[in-house]
Amino acid sequence: MLPYFSLYTLLYQMYYGILSLKYILSYKKEIERRNIAIDKNINWLYSLIVIKACFILLIIFQIILGYSFLMLSASYILSSFLFIIVLFNVLEKNYYFLPHLKNNTVLAPTGHIFHESYLNEDVPQSDQKNVIFSQKDFENYFHEQKPYLNPTFKIDDLSLIFNTNRTYMSKFINGTYDMNFNQFVNSWRLNEVKELKLLTLHKNKSIEELARLAGFGSLRSYLRAVKAASEKQTTDFNG
Repeated sequence: MLPYFSLYTLLYQMYYGILSLKYILSYKKEIERRNIAIDKNINWLYSLIVIKACFILLIIFQIILGYSFLMLSASYILSSFLFIIVLFNVLEKNYYFLPHLKNNTVLAPTGHIFHESYLNEDVPQSDQKNVIFSQKDFENYFHEQKPYLNPTFKIDDLSLIFNTNRTYMSKFINGTYDMNFNQFVNSWRLNEVKELKLLTLHKNKSIEELARLAGFGSLRSYLRAVKAASEKQTTDFNG
């Protein structure tokens, strides 16, 4: 029975490892897509995949060479190491809970916000034909045009671009991203600061210079945004 049990364990660990890697990559991609500026190091998640790969190799060696005290000891060590890494980073709160967002919501002329997949069921035919814009259009505009780089960028400017009013625009941002206009724009600016820091061109610039390049009117505005983002993350976690 031992060879069959080893084969089952190998297949299980391979499946679980691939699934874990898929979720980690999806998690990182979603954080980048939402332009969430987090000050936590979540790269430790990749170390779990490395340990999982080592564990899989060890099982393969056990199947080929047979079980030995050395290999069994190595298995226990890897398992313990995996547990210690997870426990340490959970206690250090090196993670971020992504708040639930509606997937590609759309804004109707009536000011109602709908999930795209339910359009045919929930939205009157008149509204389906006259959808003002979708979440995808909205985010593409921010990605491509970067309006947040303008320190005087206001919700009225954004409403004018998407041919709606500030009330509907505010409702859309709150309903889709669970934050107000200023928080939403500042989240893009904070992410822009992170990206500017990585460029060799700006390696000698101060944080105040980078903040202004990212659209903040002053260093004080930047620091307030950092504090607000941190407090919101704590609130989302506790909630």
